[in-house]
Amino acid sequence: MAFQTTVSGLLQTYVDKIVRISQRRVQETVEWVGKEVASVLAEVAKEGYFSSEFIYSGSYIEKLAVYIPEEFDLMVPIECGKGFKTEKTLHSDVKYRLVFPKGNRKDSKWEIQSFFLHAEKVMEVFEEQVISATLNRDIDIYHRRPCAAAVCVTVKHGWERVNVDLVPFVKNPFKEWPIAWPRKDAPWPSQAKILEIKKAGIDLVAKTMWRPSFSAIERIILEDIDADGGHRKDGLKILKTVLQSSWERVEKALCSYHLKTILFWTCEKHPDPSEWATLEDSLNLLVDELIRGLEQCFIPHYFLPDENLFEDTGHLNVLLEEVKQLRKDPVSYLKIETILNNRVGEKLTSLIPDVWSEARFTTEEMQLWVSEDSLVEYLTQNPI
Repeated sequence: MAFQTTVSGLLQTYVDKIVRISQRRVQETVEWVGKEVASVLAEVAKEGYFSSEFIYSGSYIEKLAVYIPEEFDLMVPIECGKGFKTEKTLHSDVKYRLVFPKGNRKDSKWEIQSFFLHAEKVMEVFEEQVISATLNRDIDIYHRRPCAAAVCVTVKHGWERVNVDLVPFVKNPFKEWPIAWPRKDAPWPSQAKILEIKKAGIDLVAKTMWRPSFSAIERIILEDIDADGGHRKDGLKILKTVLQSSWERVEKALCSYHLKTILFWTCEKHPDPSEWATLEDSLNLLVDELIRGLEQCFIPHYFLPDENLFEDTGHLNVLLEEVKQLRKDPVSYLKIETILNNRVGEKLTSLIPDVWSEARFTTEEMQLWVSEDSLVEYLTQNPI
């Protein structure tokens, strides 16, 4: 079998055969997860504090996922009435209070303390109501971590298990654009895209205080980011695949949100579509920006650049050397040629993505994930 031998060609084959997941499988999972969650939220909504509607968020909706669906983020609107305003807390540009003027408290079912809608109280009520709504259902619920903005449940469908983070949020409560973005004279994104983003607005999610959520505007940025024929998303997905398969020991130091932020910064610094015309160039741009962040132990939040996304810097030196090796020779680092040479003919090669997406089996005691090498060996010995 003949494979493309240019670096970009080999990288593209790697994306097609290893990285890219079945959108059919994603859609099927979205449908049954959505049905179960809708049933739970319909019960929750009867109390009048939260909407029964929800919005999908995260990598599967952004089409940045690199593995079959195992978890989803769902945004759940909070029914908190009208008339409130936002106030920044002292010494912080990212923490807010929601304030209800005295005459407007009657518009909300919430018990307002000192005219404030407290984020922690909202999360307590939401968790209690989700727990109540999941009784007698085949859904597991986990105790919320302190300061977490989500209630986590596991939805079951046959042998499949999908973790779902339910995130209550207040839809765009700001009367004016609240952050110093876009940066002056920044060449990316386009003015049309910026107008679309500002129209959508920035939401607030509940932690110890109210904090901005950028998931909606990130989705807007990503939806047509490669409309010019570029390879930005595929470059990012290669990095995500490496992170989850080869850099798992440093996943606490580096996560997928770091990589998505790297993509945004790189796009702003390199707005010329010609720089993203090949997969090799696209991957190199992203890796170079990641190397700079690791060397400085600093990846600034794209929308709040004074905020460093690195919390744990203990493994960054080790990771830096790994990333430099990837930059030096991506084909060898990713073992692309070895992977492709192990394929046993055109039929098997074309079949692997679909078979691999189904390669999960269950026993009474445990779920067993079959490695890809084992799958290839099995299919070689048992021709289809």
